[in-house]
Amino acid sequence: MVVTRAGESGHEDPAIGAFLGLLEKDIRAGKHIGTLSEDLTHAMFVSTRHTLDIDKAIDGDLVR
Repeated sequence: MVVTRAGESGHEDPAIGAFLGLLEKDIRAGKHIGTLSEDLTHAMFVSTRHTLDIDKAIDGDLVR
């Protein structure tokens, strides 16, 4: 399975941006970048089907 960009939404996730920056740094340094495990790839694929409502109330206790 290959993970690709879905399209230009105008939204950038800072965590993903930081992760991609680390990957780019390793690639430029010549480090071997292996493939993702099948379980991780599947979990990423499944998570793309979930929507997020940032205005929805949070259930349960929060820990700071």
